[in-house]
Amino acid sequence: MSAIFQAWLPDDNPEPPISHIKGPGGTPMLSPNNAWRILEKRTGVNVGRSTFYRWVQSGRVLALRMGNKIYVPWPELEHLIKEFRRGVRI
Repeated sequence: MSAIFQAWLPDDNPEPPISHIKGPGGTPMLSPNNAWRILEKRTGVNVGRSTFYRWVQSGRVLALRMGNKIYVPWPELEHLIKEFRRGVRI
């Protein structure tokens, strides 16, 4: 990722992206695909899409099933981003 693109990305944006799906307590929920994209952009780490989905399926990344769809809570994604920035392996 180029330095110009990294400088454009916000470091710590506490605001979750606009999500029409709300989980327990009104927590914004993201599709795994959107969560994966945000994780890559915020950390600069290349995580394969299939790897992220494998983490969701194995429970390494907390996800909730609502009907027949799976969602990643925004606080879980924030936690993942912080862990990646600290250098912790998932």
